[in-house]
Amino acid sequence: MKKQYIQIDAENRVTGIGSTPFAVEILVELEDSHEALKNPFIFKYEGGQLIKDVEFQQERIKDKEEKAKLPSTAHRLSMLEEQNAGLMMELIMKDIALEEKSAMISSMDEISSSLLLDLAVKGVI
Repeated sequence: MKKQYIQIDAENRVTGIGSTPFAVEILVELEDSHEALKNPFIFKYEGGQLIKDVEFQQERIKDKEEKAKLPSTAHRLSMLEEQNAGLMMELIMKDIALEEKSAMISSMDEISSSLLLDLAVKGVI
């Protein structure tokens, strides 16, 4: 048997276990092989006893499995970097297209000015 101190939250769920007291001393005696020594967070303290909350344990397992299905931080970062690179390339291409259009407009303005000058010299306008 081991004497252990537990800490509980407002719902009487065990939030800590150890051989030294917490702020509120709740002392329990546990068999050396008691599951609460390995996984205390699935227990509630009710009526002076630790009661395993199987439903809560299943919720925690489900949450853990769902988190495992999510892409890792490194994978998400990699995906964001790829998206960022694609967007940067798109902006560069748009900037090049704008520069080309601007150059074309400048060239057309020069041609128009030259034609107008020729027409004015010839007395057409």
